[in-house]
Amino acid sequence: MCGIAAYYHQDGITRQRLHELLAAMTGLRHRGPDGEGIVLINSQSGEQWRLKTPATPTDLACDLLPEEYQEGQADLFLAHRRLSIFDLSSAGHQPMSDATGSLLTFNGEVYNFWELREQLKAKGYTFQTGTDTEVILAAFQEWGPKALESFNGMWTMIWWDQARRKLLVSNDRAGIKQLYRFGGEKEWMLASEIKAIRQVFPNQLTLHRENARFFLDQTILDFNEETLLREVKRIPAGHYAYGHPADMPVYVPYWSLPEQGRRFRSMADAAAELRDLLKDAIGLRMRADVPWGTTLSGGLDSSAIVYLAHAIDPSQAIRTFTASFPNQEGDETEFVRFIEQNLGTRAAYVNPLQEFDFEDFARHLHHQDQPVRSTSMYAQWAVMKEVGRSEVKVLMDGQGGDELFGGYHHHVYKLGRDLILKGKFGAYRRLVEEFCELKGKSPQVVKKLIQDDVKLYVKLKAGGKMPGPKENLAWNKARSLREVLRLDLQSWVMPNLLRYEDRNSMAFSIESRLPLLDYRVIEFAFQLPDEYKIRQGWQKAVLREAVPELPDKIRYRKDKKGFTTPEKDWVTQFRDQFEHFARKGLELGVGTPWGKPFEGLHTAELFRLASLGLWWEGKDQ
Repeated sequence: MCGIAAYYHQDGITRQRLHELLAAMTGLRHRGPDGEGIVLINSQSGEQWRLKTPATPTDLACDLLPEEYQEGQADLFLAHRRLSIFDLSSAGHQPMSDATGSLLTFNGEVYNFWELREQLKAKGYTFQTGTDTEVILAAFQEWGPKALESFNGMWTMIWWDQARRKLLVSNDRAGIKQLYRFGGEKEWMLASEIKAIRQVFPNQLTLHRENARFFLDQTILDFNEETLLREVKRIPAGHYAYGHPADMPVYVPYWSLPEQGRRFRSMADAAAELRDLLKDAIGLRMRADVPWGTTLSGGLDSSAIVYLAHAIDPSQAIRTFTASFPNQEGDETEFVRFIEQNLGTRAAYVNPLQEFDFEDFARHLHHQDQPVRSTSMYAQWAVMKEVGRSEVKVLMDGQGGDELFGGYHHHVYKLGRDLILKGKFGAYRRLVEEFCELKGKSPQVVKKLIQDDVKLYVKLKAGGKMPGPKENLAWNKARSLREVLRLDLQSWVMPNLLRYEDRNSMAFSIESRLPLLDYRVIEFAFQLPDEYKIRQGWQKAVLREAVPELPDKIRYRKDKKGFTTPEKDWVTQFRDQFEHFARKGLELGVGTPWGKPFEGLHTAELFRLASLGLWWEGKDQ
């Protein structure tokens, strides 16, 4: 897990630009505190120079000091900040080269590299390190871009193919790791975080006002490749580009979700298959040469990971980290303490209420690179800060369960709408009755929500318009539960959460791993019938069946809290600061949420406007 960057200029890199790029990499040191690597390449001749910087490991041979660089001698810059997880020696340093002169700088992990290493050994490859990086280089040498299809992990990677003078840029299937692009054919830059691009091009980036307006109204960012800076784009998940740096082609997909469902003999069979997949996904992510742990909220997803990890290795007292809000509504500490007693975990608790101050919130926002929609993101930040105080360097987290298995309330409503549109009124009534009985909700209220959604769907199908980007229209027009889940995973919900996860964890040099987003689990989930996801009022039904060792206190919790925080208390306590930066947000000319008067904003709306203003005010720091 690291920070990476690349830069290309058709006319060669100037000494001034090299200085700016090195400063930008210093700004990413939180992503990789264990060393820096810089390689300069002349993409026409193939010549390469490894640069010596103050953060380069002392036992690595280098060719050049920054002050010795000649104007324009290289046109391609590859850079890496290392967080050591496998083979902690300098042998794992990046950009790593192979015998052909090809180079790799990559952020993330390919968890199945041991198995790939054995395949490649059988083909005659030899290995000198214990890293996945060396295995990836060999895989590209053997299979070219097709190697991406064999990787199980999370990554953004940049591979320089020396023999063909081509560059490959890739993102993992789910977009767990992010990579951002600025520029055109003559000059461009790639970086793990937008702040690195900002540092090199501070005067060439402008606010994407339409996306800012949509964020204020709908709380959503990252719904496509665009960002809040009009000139900066996110590399799409599950895609790669491969070509000469001067002529990078359009990004093309190497993976897609299954188009068809599967037949299962029974729910029990599906649950057993899911259990096997989850155990293998978790087992792969327990691999590390450093201590690991898990976040734990006490909900179904994170608890399932802890119990399955315990089943894999009962001898280990698992380290867990939890946000605790004593005496606050939504606090889930009792469930975590129950698991601590039940499994003998080594539990750590942090109270974000005690951590919160406005200066720390500003640091959190700086690391996020874009505004955040609620204080839930700060609660996660506080947990990661607590992990950073420990010896743990690798953390497993439960992101993905809701998006794959129908865990949000809107999934029930969308399923109800689909049943009405299909004329399955008996099934619709049973769905509402069972869900409302389980959740203690009013059937009349839920029915009205669903029926209003049916009216909106009919209106949109007849040509009605929706404000905001095309993704807003697509989400509201999605007919089936499967299509809604696909959009939640790929554009509507998960990309936001993945950015929050990445920035919060990497701010404290923590590698966060997400076993529920193993691509095999994703593919399996999208082959399941709806009734295995929402059954007799229970959401994520098949996941509950897949982990029978979960105590019923956890397995059959009826409340769905999400990552709740006492947001109103924080905004009230720091009202002056929030209002100050909310007015800074107003100065950007994007208005207030839903066009309300400033004085009429409720807490969450004021928070988002302040988040926007504070982010923009501090964007060049």
